[in-house]
Amino acid sequence: MSLISMHGAWLSFSDAPLLDNAELHIEDNERVCLVGRNGAGKSTLMKILNREQGLDDGRIIYEQDLIVARLQQDPPRNVAGTVLRFCRRRDRRAGGLSESLP
Repeated sequence: MSLISMHGAWLSFSDAPLLDNAELHIEDNERVCLVGRNGAGKSTLMKILNREQGLDDGRIIYEQDLIVARLQQDPPRNVAGTVLRFCRRRDRRAGGLSESLP
């Protein structure tokens, strides 16, 4: 079973849909890279997968007890310390995902 399965996803903010009957499956132990032009919808897709943004149509199925977390695209400017320290501190709030990183 997929960790996340998105079926028939549709989302539009204007005349041209951002997602048009989109399908996505993320399997266990799979690494995913999201690449695209500015404005292509990368951040919106991450918000959808993190349950911060809804779909106009379609459905997303999550494996039971799955935790999805992400860092904000623009970190606050008034934070002292290194980027690594900032990310690890934020990560602890999200369930410690970076503990498995080298």
